[in-house]
Amino acid sequence: MIMAPLMATAAEATDMLRVGRSAVYRLIAARQRESIKIGRPQRASVDSIRHVAAQSAALCMWRAVWL
Repeated sequence: MIMAPLMATAAEATDMLRVGRSAVYRLIAARQRESIKIGRPQRASVDSIRHVAAQSAALCMWRAVWL
């Protein structure tokens, strides 16, 4: 059985969210995502990345309707 990853690096989060690396680090600094540090890289939970992506998609849909 293959398990899905629970944590992702900033580089992996940029691919998931389709944003730049600096935007991912700004989200981490603003505590918008749950993150931990293991060794040198900062890692974020995949669930929190998906939550941010869902919020972004909802905002884009809202803008498309109202603008």
